[in-house]
Amino acid sequence: MKYDEIDVAALLDRNAAVVQLSILVVSDDKCFMTTISATGASKREQGDVFDPDLGYEFAMSRALQNLSRKLRSRADARLKLACPKEKS
Repeated sequence: MKYDEIDVAALLDRNAAVVQLSILVVSDDKCFMTTISATGASKREQGDVFDPDLGYEFAMSRALQNLSRKLRSRADARLKLACPKEKS
């Protein structure tokens, strides 16, 4: 498997930021392709200073955390298939 393409989409306004990440996963023989997507968001609370870069960074970091969990879960599932437990 290889990760062929990563797309980032961001929606920012004065009070919130949302980031969506999508990774195109391609099998080594190119017979199988799938996309894994994750989102992250941040919201400015009343009294917070307006800083669009900070909102974007929080949203991006949350999207990356979400994507990381999905990739780890996928890897764990593939490992279980590749290495089944021996029965005693």
